[in-house]
Amino acid sequence: MELNKAIRIPKQKRSIITNEKIIKTAFKLFCEKGYYKTTTNEIAKIAGVSIGSFYSYYKDKDTIFMKILDDYNKLFLEINNESELAINLYKSDKKKWLQKLINKILNIHESSKQLNKEIKILSYSMPEIAEINKKHHEIIIKVILEYLHMCKNDIKISDLYVASIISYNIISSTVDHIAFEETIISRERLIEATVEAVYKFLFK
Repeated sequence: MELNKAIRIPKQKRSIITNEKIIKTAFKLFCEKGYYKTTTNEIAKIAGVSIGSFYSYYKDKDTIFMKILDDYNKLFLEINNESELAINLYKSDKKKWLQKLINKILNIHESSKQLNKEIKILSYSMPEIAEINKKHHEIIIKVILEYLHMCKNDIKISDLYVASIISYNIISSTVDHIAFEETIISRERLIEATVEAVYKFLFK
């Protein structure tokens, strides 16, 4: 789906405010009720706009959901952009860098916990959402890979791309456990153990 062709880009202040109300309402309903149980009529009603006004901004429910996912995707892109600022930290203290990366990913997941659950469910039936989910993974793997290249002589594994994927899978498992499961183990202990595991796996 080409998102920009399916939505109206608001330019005037009033239109921007209306659009933000629609997006915030849709996000809230998708998180509370799930994608399939949310309707465009309900979004419009709670947002305080007419259904005609809703359709002047968004073609259908799929379109606004994709817009929300596009905004969510930008949070992951920020990790990539911020990575340049952490180069000195990576070179001076790799464990602290890993801890910072894990916390950043975790904060994104926790800020949109219910949306994340919907993304996982819908990924099985909607290829375009599965593709966005895949991009989230690829962004983090790319960040890890770029850092491994900086100190490749210190890395145990010769295939840095595979090393990045495995490292990400370890981190992702911990993030999902903390964000989506009930656990008696503290967040700090889980992150500390994950940092140790990834560090020992990667570095000589």
